[in-house]
Amino acid sequence: MTALLHLMFCNVTDNNSVKPYPSRRHLLMASAAPSCPSTKETSNYAQLCRLLVDVGSCVLREIFDRICPPGHLQAVLTDATNRAKLQTLRKKRVLSTSKWGKLYPAVKSSVSSINFESSLLILLLRNIWGLTLPASGQDDLPLVTDTTPAADITRIKILRDKVYSHVTSGSVDDSTFSSCWNDIKDTFQRIGGTRYRDAINDLKIDCMDADLEEHYQELLREWLKDEDCIRDKSHEDEVVKKAKKEDDLEDSIEISEQSSQKEETVLVSGENRSAQNSKASPPKLSVTLPLMSDLPDT
Repeated sequence: MTALLHLMFCNVTDNNSVKPYPSRRHLLMASAAPSCPSTKETSNYAQLCRLLVDVGSCVLREIFDRICPPGHLQAVLTDATNRAKLQTLRKKRVLSTSKWGKLYPAVKSSVSSINFESSLLILLLRNIWGLTLPASGQDDLPLVTDTTPAADITRIKILRDKVYSHVTSGSVDDSTFSSCWNDIKDTFQRIGGTRYRDAINDLKIDCMDADLEEHYQELLREWLKDEDCIRDKSHEDEVVKKAKKEDDLEDSIEISEQSSQKEETVLVSGENRSAQNSKASPPKLSVTLPLMSDLPDT
């Protein structure tokens, strides 16, 4: 199935609870006939994918909006220094054309974090606000007392990677499902408050057909793929810079060695001339010394 990025909007209801807006693709697929039957285990995995994609994107956006309030976003992006950084990422193809269009739409005032998928939110936090995050694969959760944005995003990434580790089988048993679901739920509610509780509970009891399950599995796969691509291109750039520095250092050392060799040659040449001069016979005197008999009497 062709992967489409799922833009999830967070709908805050009158009682301050959060409900994800379903996408048009979501609604169409929900009414479509399933392509193949699913098992309880595959449904478990798909539900975890959906929880991370739908609610997880809302939580990440909430963290982003705390750091950069919506009213400040346009000013931050139009700042010359920040735009130059993002332009550099675009030239390096770290930032895709589609993402660039979301950051700098035709109508500048329409820019909104609502249109930013999870990977773009993290890219901005890293490159504009200097947020340091661990690479995928880390499994050490931050301390419970650490509630900084970096720690919260790290928790989401680790929980996401834990779920994605089952991608090969595409299935999760009931025990693992319950453990993962509760860990993710507790993390999301701690970050966003109890208003996420109803949305999470609704997702747990909401049934999906096989096509919709596959859709959410693909969305989670795309999230990691997109993030890995960004990281790989950034790493590639760092490798190139490091290699250039090493080449420059080698060139500098080579020039220094050549200069030293020239200096040694000059010194040796000077020493040889001095040695040759010291071994040479003294010049003969052309003056005739008088004899004693020629000296006047005193």
